[in-house]
Amino acid sequence: MEQIMNYVKPELVVVAIALYFIGVCLKEVQTVADKYIPAILGVIGIVICGIYVVATCDLKGTQRYILR
Repeated sequence: MEQIMNYVKPELVVVAIALYFIGVCLKEVQTVADKYIPAILGVIGIVICGIYVVATCDLKGTQRYILR
C-alpha cells in the first residue's frame, strides 16, 4: 500500500472516491449502457486531474521552455 501511495498524490485520492459515487449513479441510470461507464469515468477522471495539475503548477516557467 505504501508503494502505491508513493505514486498517488494524497489530495487526489478524493478523485477516486468521487469517481466511485459517479459510477454508482451512472449504473442506476438506465440510459447509459454498462459498457460505457468505465470510459465515461476515465474521461471524467482525466479532466478532474488535469484541472488539478493546471491549478497547482507554475505555467510561467513551463512557457519559458516551450517558447525556446
